[in-house]
Parts: sequence; structure tokens; C-alpha cells
Amino acid sequence: MSRADVIVVGGGVMGASTAWWLARRGVAVTLLERFAQGHRNGSSHGTERIFRATNADPFWCRHAVEALPLWRELEEDSGDALLLTTGHIDFDTAEQLQLRADAAATAGVDTQWMSPEELTERWPSMASERPVLFHAEGGRTNAQATIDAMSRRAFELGADVRYETPARGIRQTAHGVEVDTDDGAISAGTVVLATAGWTPYLLDGAVPGLPSVESSTGQVAFFQPHDPASTYPTFVSPEVYGMSTPDGRVRVGHFQHSMPVHPDRRSFETDPHTRAEIEGWVAVHVPGVDPHHLDELSCLFGETIDDDYVIDRYGDIVVGCGFGGTGFKFAPLVGRMLADLACGQSGPGGRFASGRP
Repeated sequence: MSRADVIVVGGGVMGASTAWWLARRGVAVTLLERFAQGHRNGSSHGTERIFRATNADPFWCRHAVEALPLWRELEEDSGDALLLTTGHIDFDTAEQLQLRADAAATAGVDTQWMSPEELTERWPSMASERPVLFHAEGGRTNAQATIDAMSRRAFELGADVRYETPARGIRQTAHGVEVDTDDGAISAGTVVLATAGWTPYLLDGAVPGLPSVESSTGQVAFFQPHDPASTYPTFVSPEVYGMSTPDGRVRVGHFQHSMPVHPDRRSFETDPHTRAEIEGWVAVHVPGVDPHHLDELSCLFGETIDDDYVIDRYGDIVVGCGFGGTGFKFAPLVGRMLADLACGQSGPGGRFASGRP
């Protein structure tokens, strides 16, 4: 039986971030990922995710502010450019945008109102019927490059990184935990589960009181700009979210999710009605792209019933899940929180605790 100080199960962005933080601290960590590197079965794949610090809830604004310097720390440590500042636009009613502006201000985040004319002057490829809210430090993270940088640096710092190695079972013992794999069991003092919607099935009731985590699928589309030289901010509206991609397209996702699904039995099919809603929004607000020529895919979300995350410790098991479609921007911060818990330090508690109301 092999041995580690900490086993991290799940090689998506949260697991890779946790392994990176642990390896930097000199902890003997083994990272287990069920699928091949760069797979598309989970929630972290692809080349782009939004980074923004605007939200109607100051709680999330503060966490984005705390995460931003950690993104820069990751870039410095890895030597990779991972977070591109493009500016961010929020579309909504004046009342809702004011809530976001006020919440951002409490976290020290500067925002500006833009008229429709100012928006189009700044980005001729964008349009709006009413004022929008601009956040200068918003931008786009490169998703797969981030995971690769974290796992590579963890490996370079001594981590045992194993792809295509599913965790078959987890049990607490008198001296920590054991994780079963097809290559034999691994023992450790602590295990960190960063397994999204697979978490309840992997634990199989071993952690009483864990908030419910359900998986669902969402839909995204990729549009080709008329002018390859045009630029785009990241953007969020009540219906959709979007950003440019490293290959020059514009990705637009719909906030409507499917009914709950098992993550191993999800459909990768797309819905024509959702496609039409995305096309309709794009035709009005993103005139710089062809709204009728697009590529599509479905993506997986693992969320709790109250949309807050789970970052907590249960005996020798640390759980991080429920990050849905919002957690990627916080990845370096979440990884540090999970690493703290794995090392016996206190966790964030509050809204991330399992015992929350």
C-alpha cells in the first residue's frame, strides 16, 4: 500500500489548485483524476471562464477581490499567462445594476455606468438598449491552461499526479483514510474530495450532514465575429453570460439548466429552444458576430440547493463541492481554503460550512 500525507481526489480546477497549494507547502500529496488529462466530462474543461468582482451580494465581491492577487501569484509561479483583463459588462435593470454597484463598492471594487452610446463606442461589436455597468478589472481566465499549470507545478514540487485513476472507495481508518484504486489502496492522513456532482456517490453516505449536491447540464454556443480584429468584454445578463475565446470566437452560455442528472448519465445533446434564446439575445446585444452560425456544447454543473459552496472537514475527509458555474474565478482561493483544512487549519466556515441553515 502506497502512502501520502494528503490524497486529493478530482483533478479539475479545485483539486488541481488544492494539490498546488499543498505541494508548495512541502506536503506529500497524491492527486487522483478519474479521466484523461483535458477531458470534457466535468465542469472545468475548455479555454475560457469569466473573472469578475461584480455581484449583487457583497460576499462574492469580497471573495473575487481576495482571489485576484492569487491568480497573479499562480501566473508568477507557473510562468503562464492565465487571466486576461478585458473589462466586464453587466446587463440588467437600473435597479439591479445599482445593487451590484453598491455591493462592489463595499468590497473596494470600482464600477462605472456606461450609456448605450458609450458601450458601442468602446466596443463597436456590442450593443444595449439601456445603460450597463462596467468593471475594468473583469476578464477571462484560460480554464484548461489553469488546470495544466496547477497540476504541472504540483508535480514539479513533488506531487504524485495520476490521471485515469478513479477512486473506487474511501474509508476512514484508525490512522487516517484509505482510498481504493485499480492499482491498489493508498493511505493518507487526510483526503480532499473535489469531485463536483460525483461527491455524493463517492461518499455513499459516509459523511452525514453533507448538503445535497445535484448535477445538471447547461448549454453554450460559440459565434464567429464578422471582423476577426474586434474585441469583446466579458458580460453577464439575467439570461446569458459570455466572453471572447482564445481562438477569436465569442462564447455565450445560457443560465437555464436541465433537470437534475447523474453525472455519468448526462446527455451531451443540445436543446433547440435554448439555442434560439441564445441566438435572439446575441442578435440584439452582440451585433459583431453572426448569430446564426454557431457551434454548441453542453456543460455540467454541480450545485447545492442554496447555491453556496461546501468547503468543510468531516473527520479526516475534506470536501469541496457545489461550485456550479460560478466557482472557477475563485479557484486559487478555494484551493488554499481546502489545503488549509487538509493541514488541520480552520476553514472558512459561515456560508461554506456544512452545518449552515
